[in-house]
Order: sequence, then structure tokens, then C-alpha cells
Amino acid sequence: MDHYPQGPLPSRGRSEPTRRHLTCGAGWRSSRWERGSATVEFVIAAPLLAAVLLLVAGLGRIAEARGQVEGAAREAARTASLQPAPAGAAAAGQAAANALLAGQHLHCTVAVDASADRPGGQVSATVTCTVGLADLSLAGFGHTKTLTATATVPIETFRGLP
Repeated sequence: MDHYPQGPLPSRGRSEPTRRHLTCGAGWRSSRWERGSATVEFVIAAPLLAAVLLLVAGLGRIAEARGQVEGAAREAARTASLQPAPAGAAAAGQAAANALLAGQHLHCTVAVDASADRPGGQVSATVTCTVGLADLSLAGFGHTKTLTATATVPIETFRGLP
């Protein structure tokens, strides 16, 4: 590489680049073809990002509700199995599930089957809840989703013995 004592290399017929011809960089302007591209990218990307966020929120709401429904079914069956008399087992299980689901913004029904509530038998509880998803319909969810969970708990063989 030759060094010229007079200064920079000669331009060889090309004009020196000006600020308007230089590409993007630190303090450089973009060409006229690149103007507005960030706006177009934002207009395309923003709705997609919003849809993905709504999808994640909807899936999170469904997962949380599924956990609540399964927990309520387990609690209802467990509470019913611990009742000393079979007559109050179904009512106690329903009360336990309703207490667990209170304030969860779910519309639920609880059914406790205590027909086999005897030592060595079992108690089953089924909880069915409807989750409201109307505010997330833009992400492809319907207005509601119904979730059902069933739990079965065995009755202790020696229940009621002194």
C-alpha cells in the first residue's frame, strides 16, 4: 500500500461520498430506498406481536383454570372421604370444592359420588367449570372453554374403628 505524503488517495474519477450517499451507521443517513422501512416493519410486526401475547395470555388462563379445577376435584373427593358418616360426605365435598373455587372467576358445578362410601370403597368428585375467554377472542379462542376434572379417593379400610 502506497502512502501519499500529500494526503488521501486520489479519487480516480469518482466524487467523494457525501452524507446523503452513505448507508446507515453511526450518524449516517440512509438512502431514499430505506426511508420508512422501520415504519412498515412496525406496522407488520405489531399486530403479530399482539396476537402472540394474547395467545400466551389465553393459554396461561386456561392452564391456571385447569389447575384450579383439578385441585377442587381432589379436595372435594378427599374431604368427602374423610367424613365419618356417608350421609354428609357429598355435601361436605361440594362445600370444600366451592370454597376452593370461590373468587376464581369460574362458573362451576360440583358432583360428588359417595355411593360407595364405606370402608374399602371409594368416593369420586367431578368438577366442571367454564372459563371466560371473550376478551381474548382475537387470538383465536372461543368465548368460553369448559374444563372437567374427576378425582377418586379410596376410603380407609379401618375407618370408624376405635
